[in-house]
Amino acid sequence: MTDRLTTEQLAVRLGVSSRQIQRLATLGLPSIPVGARARRYDPVACEEWLQANRELLCPSTQRPPAAGKCLSASAASAFTDECRRARLRVMPSV
Repeated sequence: MTDRLTTEQLAVRLGVSSRQIQRLATLGLPSIPVGARARRYDPVACEEWLQANRELLCPSTQRPPAAGKCLSASAASAFTDECRRARLRVMPSV
């Protein structure tokens, strides 16, 4: 049987903060409650859980292809920019 680690010890072993370990515990990281607030963690079980739940913890960074800009939106934006430029040229500086 492996040693059970405290939140701080597991955080050091995994290279994260103790608060992150607490967040992971709410997501299902295997732990054993000890007393009213403390928990102990089996490092092997925790590493297996992290590997099994990698997609939950680190969702894919691939984004869906962006929709192309609507031509009318581009035209409206260009018109607005032209109006602003014209107003700046007409208005005297103070």
